[in-house]
Amino acid sequence: MERRHLRYFLAVAEHRSFRRASHALGVRQSAIGKAFEISTAFSKSTSSHRLAL
Repeated sequence: MERRHLRYFLAVAEHRSFRRASHALGVRQSAIGKAFEISTAFSKSTSSHRLAL
């Protein structure tokens, strides 16, 4: 995993939103999703994404 991927992952966990994380990082929302398979680490809920531990 690249350092950039870890930054993306931590930003999504901190902001609890792909949109807010992408805004904070200054990248497109799709860049975060394409950086690594984020769908395996997150489970979708009705209003947001939650970190699946």
